Amino acid sequence: MRTTLRLFAFLAWLFSPGLYFGAAAATDVDWSGSWDTRWRDGGARLDLRQSGDVVNGTYPLYEGAVEAVANSRELTGKWMAGPRSGSFTFVMGLDGRTFVGRYDNGEWWTGARLSEAAPTLPVDRSDVRETFRTFIRGGNLANAGLVENLGAAAAVLDVSKWPGPVLSNQRLEIARNLFDVVSLTTFQIWNLPGPRLPDAAFTVKLHQAGTDAALSLTLRRGTDGNWSIVAPTEDELSAARKALLARSGGRRPEPSAHLKLQTARDTFIAFQSAFADWDRGGRERVINTLDTSELFPATRDYEAQLAAQYLKLTLDRVSTAVPQEIPDDPADRQPYVVFSHPIGAIAIAPVDTGGKVVWRFTPDTLRTIRALYANVEAMPLANARVVEPPTSTFFAERGWFRRWAPGLMRPVGPVESWQMLAGVLGAFLCLVAATLGTTLLTPVLRWAGGVNTHRAELALRWPLRLVIAALLFKLLIPLLGWPEEVRRYSAPIHAVIIGVFGVWAAWYLIDILTQSLSARARETPSSIDDITISLCVSAIRLAVASAAVGYVATEFSIPTNGIIAGLGLSGLAVAFASKETLSNVFGAGILMADRPFKKGDLITAGDIHGTVEQVGIRSTRIRTSEDTQIVVPNGKLSDASINNWGDRKYRLFQAKIRVGYGATTAQIERFMAKLQDMFVADKAIAPDRTEVGISALGDSSIEIEANTYLSIVDPRDERAVRNRLILEMLRLAETEGIKVGAGPS
Repeated sequence: MRTTLRLFAFLAWLFSPGLYFGAAAATDVDWSGSWDTRWRDGGARLDLRQSGDVVNGTYPLYEGAVEAVANSRELTGKWMAGPRSGSFTFVMGLDGRTFVGRYDNGEWWTGARLSEAAPTLPVDRSDVRETFRTFIRGGNLANAGLVENLGAAAAVLDVSKWPGPVLSNQRLEIARNLFDVVSLTTFQIWNLPGPRLPDAAFTVKLHQAGTDAALSLTLRRGTDGNWSIVAPTEDELSAARKALLARSGGRRPEPSAHLKLQTARDTFIAFQSAFADWDRGGRERVINTLDTSELFPATRDYEAQLAAQYLKLTLDRVSTAVPQEIPDDPADRQPYVVFSHPIGAIAIAPVDTGGKVVWRFTPDTLRTIRALYANVEAMPLANARVVEPPTSTFFAERGWFRRWAPGLMRPVGPVESWQMLAGVLGAFLCLVAATLGTTLLTPVLRWAGGVNTHRAELALRWPLRLVIAALLFKLLIPLLGWPEEVRRYSAPIHAVIIGVFGVWAAWYLIDILTQSLSARARETPSSIDDITISLCVSAIRLAVASAAVGYVATEFSIPTNGIIAGLGLSGLAVAFASKETLSNVFGAGILMADRPFKKGDLITAGDIHGTVEQVGIRSTRIRTSEDTQIVVPNGKLSDASINNWGDRKYRLFQAKIRVGYGATTAQIERFMAKLQDMFVADKAIAPDRTEVGISALGDSSIEIEANTYLSIVDPRDERAVRNRLILEMLRLAETEGIKVGAGPS
């Protein structure tokens, strides 16, 4: 065992990329770039610059800096943030895009490389309204995972009521705690005064939805004309928090409480925040905020994802709303309208999901969101957008048409002109590509078939073209972005084309494959015979047909799970009613496993005697000596005792000659010896299995019996050999002067 382990270790070292590329890996590690870093109590963007082995960087959120030295994948150095400092160690991951680190106090520090630094929220302190909006938006973005924006919220705070000098990390903590308390209230930012307020201070009272609890905040204008929020002291903030948490029994909401969608505000937060994490679970969380119950089931996932992007783009243009403006009273059941337009509205409403009420964007919102976006698309962004919607090929394509061919944006029924044009052109190109593909595929099929498959190729050509074109067009559909009103009808039609022509094409492809396998099985000493091929082909055809039916049923939104469940409940009755059919199917499996015969064998099973022609899933076809065909259920055949006459190595030959008593003993002995020699010398006879002797003394003759075995492979040669041997026996008797038959010689 020890020797084996050492051998494996040596081979692993020998073939390790590090043996050959280790030197390159040591020098190719580059720490330069922006990193999204996290530690136990927070996180920040870390910007690093490497020159040789010296690395310097900053993390602006905490007004901090780092100085370090790189040694291949390891980075060691010192961090500084105001009067605080310490040492750290980073180790780059093998992917070159992540690192794991540790402070000198033992706490962890990790990071992931950013392809580009996300823009941070601009700080606007021009008036009370914009100052408060900056604070709320910065806190919301930080809670969504964009922690760098907490700096914008902290930048609008006046911490003069706090004792001593307030460091950057303390300011961020104050901003975070104040935001958490403010988020327990409900307010409308547009009610706050704008730039025309003459006073130097303003106090706003923020009320909690459904209770009498409130939080008072003062905003003050500085000597530079900019406004700030006067941060309450720790005691003031603690008292306000206690009053506002009374509704929940004093328990603080969990960071992920909004994912339960218990209020309209939760749904709005879950929707907006998930876009920042779209490819790591955000897509699913966004779709969960939509009521997709009225969407066509077959296209529901795709349409919901597209509708979510339409909704995000629309909200970015029409609404400056923040989640804290939406009621969060758990007892409230009144739908909340985020935006209203003559074409449609964006609304969030409660939905009963089997005894549990959750809030989701309404079906009406999803139904009208495309038309709504088309009408507001020209609007500039309502706010500086920090969270971008996910990149989408469809929206990029649509934007190209909007820039270069705006006339094609006009609606034609439920679709835009460019979508209809692109669909027709795409279908034509898919058919052309499928035609070229089948032309190139024909020589491959001819080579794979190995036999004359010309007729099958001709029959296969158009079904294969149509199914390939349909599959290519299916890949094109997400780029077209057809609405649910169109997909509701196009998806089933598309599925029927794929299902019908797919089975059609598969049928002929299986025929070509069957011919090829059968030909090769006959030419090679393989254990695969025609019966095995026949059963496998039948099973494949059944599987193809079942898959096609299931696919078409899914695209028609037929609840296949319900059908399967129904079959499960009634399975006993179905099994009892179809026990003979099941017995035949299992019988086919038994025949393939035991292999008692092959195609062309002569068998006897009970009162059935004939040559096997074909074995199917349900039955076996046998050709009798009268040239009739018998169809025998496999279940009956698998239970019968089968005598396979065609699977013999040797074929028994028995012949009896009656010699009259007039023959002498010497004649009889000489005749039997020459008969034995004749059999031994014949190439068609197994020499060591020949016996010649007197078997009986009759009333009028002596019975001489010859038993031997014919070494014949082809059963069609057996009769000719038997005839030849009998004639040679008669000639030998004539030569020896022996009269064959009863009576004296």
